[in-house]
Amino acid sequence: MTDFIVLRSTINNSRLELGYIAQQLNISYKAFLSKMNGDSDFKVSEVRALANILRLNGLQMKAIFFTPPGDFKSI
Repeated sequence: MTDFIVLRSTINNSRLELGYIAQQLNISYKAFLSKMNGDSDFKVSEVRALANILRLNGLQMKAIFFTPPGDFKSI
């Protein structure tokens, strides 16, 4: 599962615009917001692209995108 709290914080800290990130993922802004709200899932290719855009290392990527349910560190 995705830890959306940490993902949002990471995006805010990057100072990148959500529209820019959506464009880099080749998805619409609306689709990106849907994924950020947990209404749809990120594809593996989108996770990889987000990791590159946000300059995440392997541990950060795993903590954000592959956290088991109920094991979020941010709550």
